[in-house]
Amino acid sequence: MLRVARLPALLRVTRLPALLRVARLPALLRVGLLRRRRRRGLPGRRWRCAGGATLGVVVAARRGRRRRRDVHHGRVLLRRRTFLARARARREASRPLVSTTTTGQRRVVAEPPRRLLALFDAPPRASTTTPATSVPRAPADPATSASTTAEDDAALSPTQVAQLFKERLDGLGDLAVEGEVTGFRGSTGAHWYFELKDSTSRLSVSFFSSANRRHRGALPQNGDLVVVRGRPSFYGPQGRAQLIASSLTAAGSGALERMLEERRARLAAEGLFAAERKRPLPVLPACVGIVTSLQTAAVRDVVKVLRARAPKVSVVIAPAPVQGPAAEVGAALAAAIAHLDRHGGCDVILIVRGGGSREDLRPFDEESVVRAVVACRVPVVSGVGHEIDVTLCDHAADRRAATPSQAAEFAAPAVAELEQQLDALQQRLRSSTARKVAEAGQRLARLQGRLPAPATLAQRHGRALDGLASRLARQAPLSRLAGDRDRLDALERRLSHRRPTLDPATARLAQLAARLDDAVQRRAADAAGRLVRAVDQLEALSPLSVLKRGWALATLDDRLARASDLVVGARLRLRVDGGDADVIVDAVREPERS
Repeated sequence: MLRVARLPALLRVTRLPALLRVARLPALLRVGLLRRRRRRGLPGRRWRCAGGATLGVVVAARRGRRRRRDVHHGRVLLRRRTFLARARARREASRPLVSTTTTGQRRVVAEPPRRLLALFDAPPRASTTTPATSVPRAPADPATSASTTAEDDAALSPTQVAQLFKERLDGLGDLAVEGEVTGFRGSTGAHWYFELKDSTSRLSVSFFSSANRRHRGALPQNGDLVVVRGRPSFYGPQGRAQLIASSLTAAGSGALERMLEERRARLAAEGLFAAERKRPLPVLPACVGIVTSLQTAAVRDVVKVLRARAPKVSVVIAPAPVQGPAAEVGAALAAAIAHLDRHGGCDVILIVRGGGSREDLRPFDEESVVRAVVACRVPVVSGVGHEIDVTLCDHAADRRAATPSQAAEFAAPAVAELEQQLDALQQRLRSSTARKVAEAGQRLARLQGRLPAPATLAQRHGRALDGLASRLARQAPLSRLAGDRDRLDALERRLSHRRPTLDPATARLAQLAARLDDAVQRRAADAAGRLVRAVDQLEALSPLSVLKRGWALATLDDRLARASDLVVGARLRLRVDGGDADVIVDAVREPERS
């Protein structure tokens, strides 16, 4: 079933005859539906439009899927074309007429009608230019006056309001916005989404990859002060205004970052951030010192955590400003740390501050604060800002905490946890002792089972003693001596029987030994004579013997020189008896022929 709500007002606002010509609806409504109604004799109703056209609409729909689909499509198409026509008419009516002067300035010639301006903002300002002339209308039909009033007061949908916002924001053109980056999401080559904030407001920024690939600097970080240039827009699905960025530049933070990086490198070169100088935190501190401002929520959080985890731990607070000019606040922090180290009697010192912008945390990057932390005689825990906030004080401290509450947890372990650990250790000790005693009892029982009865043991030892006594009687000294004497006499008798055969062999052995000595001496004398003769022959053939007879040995490049090597200017080495000399050939003579 096709329905048309508030048809007279709709026709008046959107000029239905023109809409029908654009959308080609006669084929669907005036022709198709009217023909079908007339052919089948269905009841219908007619309205007389302001433009003189007649529109027939079927009221009673015939059952069936095909008829309902055709009617539904016609209704959707009519509503869509109606909305587009109204939006186009509203844009045309709200667009001011602008002209350009000879100096290049733009001025408004006509303001949009007040009724359309009231849909978006406050009542318009009084215009100093000529007001826009309205287009005359045909007199309204009296039957449509009630629906005209209803149409003027009709509520807009969120989509229509979002479209109005977007159109007005798009008309502002490019803007340059300066603020601090927060909530950055993105990476190189991808879309960047973040917010620009100041002390009171935030603005969403979308920096798409098609634009940020022209950005030559590093990725912006949370806390950077930047200037973003782009066009404002309104994102309807989330109902928020945003800035579509086209460029991004740093706003004075580059010099500070470079100075901070140089300071970090210089202090690291001095070894102030070395891991080997970090000290372990005390397990059970008796006193905890806190350096922070008394007006911050961080000190309340730290004290609350300390009271909950270790109620008997003493707390000493050295008040110091944590926000303001970096140099002044840094000097105050360094003085508070030094005073607490000298006079506080603390076992550990906490330096805490809540979150803030990068500029708010500048005092904790001061060199005076870093050196005061390094010079402290007790361990120092730094709990400045949040997890993403890292300062030079964090690098110098013995332990870094992500938040002030975590710093308190590091400094004072929970008493309940320690008691639980102590109970667990006691239980383990009791269990281990009981197990050891049980094992010793079982071992003793096994040994007792293996040990024989005393009477049996006495009988066994008695029998062993009797055996030893009999052996001792058999091995008495007199008995042993008599036996040895008998064995000696027997050996002498055996030797006397074999002596006649041993004497000739002994004499022959002496003769052979004498002959062997003579042969060895003769052979050695012959070998010595041959050796002397060989040495004499070798000495006679040695070049050194030739040199002793007055000859000289000429060499060229560590080899014997030949007659062909003798050329004028050649450098030779002459070796004579007792030394050598380097000579240069200055003349060559042919050998004399006899």
